[in-house]
Amino acid sequence: MQKKILDYIFNQSLKRGRLLLIIMALVSIILGAFIPRLKISSSQQDLIPRDHPEQAKFLAFQKEFGVSDNLIVVLDGESDALKASADTFASEILKEKKWVKSVFYKIDASVLVRSAPLYFSRKDLQKILDLLQRKRDLIDKIQKISSLYDILKETTASFKDPNTEVSIDTATKIVSFFNALFLEWNEWLSNPNQIKLRIAEKLPVDDFPQLGMLQHGGYLFSRDFKMLFILVQPVSYSDEITYLRPFIGHMREACDRALARHAHLKGKVKYAFTGMPAHVLTETEIIYSDVGTAGIVSVIIVSLILLIGFRSVKKMIIGVVPTVAGLFISLGLITIIIGRLNLISSSFLAVLFGIGIDFGIYLIQRTEEELGNRLPYNEAVYKSVVLTSRSIISGGLTTCLAFFALSLSKFVGFSELGLAAGIGLLVVMITTFIMMPSLLMLIPIEPRDYHLRQTIASAAKYERKKLYLAIVGVTSAVTLFSIFAATRLKMDYNVLKLMPRDTESTMYQLKMEENSDFKMSSAVITEKNFDTLKETTQKVKALPTVSRIDSLAEYIPTHQQEKIKIIRKIKPLLGKFNINPIPSDYTNSDYIEMLDQMRSYFEEAQDKAFAGNQTKLVEQIEKLIKNINSISGELSSRKKEYALARTRRFERDLFATIEKATQIIRESFNPAIITEKTFPKEIISRFKSPEGTYAAYVYPKGSIWDIDFLDKFVSELKNITPNVTGFPVTHRVYVRQAADAIFWAMIYSFGIILILLIVDFRSFNGVALSLVPLFIGMMWLQLVLWLFKINYNVANIAGLPLLLGLGIVYGLRIVHRWREDIHITAFAATKTTGRGLAFAALAVITGLFSITGLSNIVPVRHKGVSDFGVMLLIGVILCLFTALFILPAVIDLMYVIKYKKPAGRAAAVEKSGRRGAKRASDKRSVKTKKAASPKSKPKPR
Repeated sequence: MQKKILDYIFNQSLKRGRLLLIIMALVSIILGAFIPRLKISSSQQDLIPRDHPEQAKFLAFQKEFGVSDNLIVVLDGESDALKASADTFASEILKEKKWVKSVFYKIDASVLVRSAPLYFSRKDLQKILDLLQRKRDLIDKIQKISSLYDILKETTASFKDPNTEVSIDTATKIVSFFNALFLEWNEWLSNPNQIKLRIAEKLPVDDFPQLGMLQHGGYLFSRDFKMLFILVQPVSYSDEITYLRPFIGHMREACDRALARHAHLKGKVKYAFTGMPAHVLTETEIIYSDVGTAGIVSVIIVSLILLIGFRSVKKMIIGVVPTVAGLFISLGLITIIIGRLNLISSSFLAVLFGIGIDFGIYLIQRTEEELGNRLPYNEAVYKSVVLTSRSIISGGLTTCLAFFALSLSKFVGFSELGLAAGIGLLVVMITTFIMMPSLLMLIPIEPRDYHLRQTIASAAKYERKKLYLAIVGVTSAVTLFSIFAATRLKMDYNVLKLMPRDTESTMYQLKMEENSDFKMSSAVITEKNFDTLKETTQKVKALPTVSRIDSLAEYIPTHQQEKIKIIRKIKPLLGKFNINPIPSDYTNSDYIEMLDQMRSYFEEAQDKAFAGNQTKLVEQIEKLIKNINSISGELSSRKKEYALARTRRFERDLFATIEKATQIIRESFNPAIITEKTFPKEIISRFKSPEGTYAAYVYPKGSIWDIDFLDKFVSELKNITPNVTGFPVTHRVYVRQAADAIFWAMIYSFGIILILLIVDFRSFNGVALSLVPLFIGMMWLQLVLWLFKINYNVANIAGLPLLLGLGIVYGLRIVHRWREDIHITAFAATKTTGRGLAFAALAVITGLFSITGLSNIVPVRHKGVSDFGVMLLIGVILCLFTALFILPAVIDLMYVIKYKKPAGRAAAVEKSGRRGAKRASDKRSVKTKKAASPKSKPKPR
């Protein structure tokens, strides 16, 4: 069947060569017109089957609530400047109604102020009530504090005679508050530009969340108050570049308008985008750039290699034209059949030119060889294309079907990769065999003498020196060590590491995760009943893997009626609680003396905390003592008058803030019941769907890119409630499916390879020998990865099943060439076919090298693309090396063991060398004539 098809193509090339090329050109143009519609998707959601339970749950949530993964606009600058501009940024973003569904960047602080006591637990409110009832003079005592010196004096007295009923946690919070106070005082002394109180920014957010929120008007700040976050919910949950690019473009325009309205803040505030939409767009654009550049560079460099290797422009053109036509046709078919490329398949198709041009190289070299053996031109072309192309077609089909086997994988990423790679390579092979005969007939090439007789004779010296024994021995030792190395390799599931570190979205995600409780993405818990949601979130808060929860349950306090009863009892005890500052005339010496007393008492407290193994408290006291020492130093320095003046300025601002705080306390003890109606609809729509489902957004404490943490985070949530979804859940499915699917993908590919080898050779020896380079190359790959500390990740593991298809070719072709005359040393195959094999492999290696980013010629920014290329590059080089040098040694050793006649075999080599010329010019010519039997042989055109 194969021969009949190739006979037909050859005869049509003789009769209608130009017409055949024109038809192929038209097919390339027609199908190539579809290529602009081909999309490159970096979406993880597209790589998980839509009917997977977790994926289906996530899609249902998005349909009900809209997008869960927001674009995060990060405002970067000083807190005052951020507060002054945040509302403008939000209003400008909300003007983009076509793209924006909602914006969340602050909580109405007035609600917290008016009803602050309701956010305390009943237990804490009862403690306050009990304390005020037991110590009725406490309020009067506090109201008598009228200066900074009074604060120091009362603090010293309290530590001189400490309350033993105070818990360690409460003591730690008290010390951290004084730490913030003294650090602020210290900054006022050392920084003459400090003119505004910033104590709230120095308080630990976990210990004083309400105070920080009140201080900054309810805005979503980072812990250091240097970043403000605006969470933008898009109208569509599409993560395709056709939507994300204009969406983010309009968001930038909105932010530019906001900056233009605050010209005085130019240079003080800058904005940046992070979050899933920004990540996906950045990743996709980088992949487009990397793959496009690598593809172009691959074509150019491989073409130059052909020019140098063949030393002929004509031969380069003959080799390149069918491959380029095949690329256009295959990409057009992929657009029609699949419609897109994912991260992995796009990386492979970038190097398809270097891989596919192998077929042309083999055919041109074989034609050169037959012409060098003095065959007539038509017969030389016929023999290379029709009669001796069995190993080329066998290798190509084996590789293609191994790729197609990947399409059986349940993981969409691998199934699309297998389908795209299989279509690409199969189309290029078919295109080459259709166009090559016509091109060779229309553009005659010169013969090339490969000195077959001398080559075969020179290969005999390897057998005489018994070099095969040393090679097999060393190979066995290295392979055994490779097995050890394979057990030491690890799987890195951190997808973030594949992104370029210098991109805006990556840098600000890392900053956001380091300096805030917000993450790029959160898990989502859904409940139909509010009380159930409240109960669930209370349990979730206690989990060690959770850093923050956002839901209506956090903003609508529980047990409000019971709390109001306690608050009404506290209110009379507060009376007209107020603190009024009185100008003081304390001197430097007064402050220094009081600070010295404080230091001595804190040192005693530190010793007790150390003895009790209270590490956190010890650390807080240590910081406090350092601040006390620094302040004492400033007050006793040469600039002590300046230090005293700055202290009095600090005191005025401090007590102005305290006066406001006492006013808030008085007003907050008249709370009203908080309900959903208390909040604006923008807040409600974020946490409650139109269907009445409530959502709680759960932010992880660790990184979701750490698979061990992610497993623990998701598992703990699912132990509390089954109603968990969100990106962390689907991402866990993605990485686990990718890792699990690779095993089955390799099983499928290897199964196809084994079946085709059995059909091809129909002998155990032929199959086993063909697999030797693949097996050894794959094992040595593990050793190289271990030596260079390269871990597997979700991008480069996709190269393993592809490597099975690419690596099997080299062993298969060497075995085929050796089987033409098994009585000569197998190193003769290395000397003959091995040259063409190495030359063709050089084109593959060059194509792969273009996506590795290992040189400045092609700067590949996406690490996923480069890691994928590096895996294939190392694997191909190792499989080629083992096919050219180790496989012949194994064959020679096997022959010696089987026949026990190495000397006689050497004589056979000499005899074969002597008859090489005759075999080339007579015997092969006769077979060609019988096989072709053309009635007339036209002269080359």
